[in-house]
Amino acid sequence: MTPAQRAAFLKRAGVASPLPKQSAELEETALTINGLAAGSVQIGIARGERQLLRVLNATGSRNLDLSIGNQDLELVAQDGVPLADFPGGPQARKVRHIVIPPAGRAEFVVTGTGVPAVLRTSAYDTGPQGDKNPQANLATLVDDGGAKPRDRRLPQRDAHAPKAPDVDYYRLALPAPSVERIVRLQEKADGTDFRINGASYDPSDKPMFVAKAGTIERWTLLNTTDEIHDFHVHQVHFVVESIDGVQVPAAERHWSDEVNVPYQHHHAAGASTPGTAVILVDLRDPVIRGTFLFHCHILDHEDGGMMAKMKVI
Repeated sequence: MTPAQRAAFLKRAGVASPLPKQSAELEETALTINGLAAGSVQIGIARGERQLLRVLNATGSRNLDLSIGNQDLELVAQDGVPLADFPGGPQARKVRHIVIPPAGRAEFVVTGTGVPAVLRTSAYDTGPQGDKNPQANLATLVDDGGAKPRDRRLPQRDAHAPKAPDVDYYRLALPAPSVERIVRLQEKADGTDFRINGASYDPSDKPMFVAKAGTIERWTLLNTTDEIHDFHVHQVHFVVESIDGVQVPAAERHWSDEVNVPYQHHHAAGASTPGTAVILVDLRDPVIRGTFLFHCHILDHEDGGMMAKMKVI
């Protein structure tokens, strides 16, 4: 809904409507893990034991920059898709930290060391006008000697659903993009109006883009604001080609459905250049049909109008 529609809805409901950034900051004052206060959680893991952690960032606006001391984390999947499902992708990639934007997901393996280790999120730079993303301790990994029963230990590993015997489009080599698109992410300086390509979202709008099923499209995302935007496309996954003109190495590419687009860069004499991310949007799976949304997944940004429709035919 548009900002005016949202304000009218809140007024009818008798709900006070703080400024978007005030709302986001109030919401993010406390973090929880599986309903428990962050910092109070203990995760049992025996020395040498390997555990798969599945993390969903269910906050409305906060980026989680996860690490466990100086330990390597074995990243195996992002946004629900194994790294190995990308053509030429590895089974796992060792990293020291993992950034998960709002609504993003990551799956990684940790190994018990026999001494307590803190899972934390580091402070994250969201830009001069961005919401605060401070450092916070989330949980402590403690040596429980492999204590049973395991259903009393956090988190749990859920069994994957059996894979359907259909064509796995994720694993097929990507053809050349058939269409190039520009997506401009815009907002007023006071954070009260958010737009894509000059338009603030209205449910009655026609699709901004009409795409052809069975193709790959290259989208250049331009951020002309002083804060990052967590760009998300419904129904599909994409691969990030570059950030601010720097190519993502082939060995580090994987399927995603979220990407942080950097804030704009200011130069001498008042000039500025947009922050950029270039993505390849995958429309090859024949089940991808109809009209759906793309938007910033920071809650007050999408509610403020940074959202649009696309139609796949």
